[in-house]
Amino acid sequence: MALVLRELCEYAYAQIADYQGVSVPVAKSRIARGRQLSRLP
Repeated sequence: MALVLRELCEYAYAQIADYQGVSVPVAKSRIARGRQLSRLP
C-alpha cells in the first residue's frame, strides 16, 4: 500500500506515515521493500 501511495498517488513520506500510523523511517522502509519485491522475476 505504501508503494502505491508513493508512486501512483504521489504522497509525501510524511503523508504515508501519517496515513499508516507509523514513523517516516518505517514508511520509507516499507516503500523500499515494496520496490524490491516488485522487481523480482
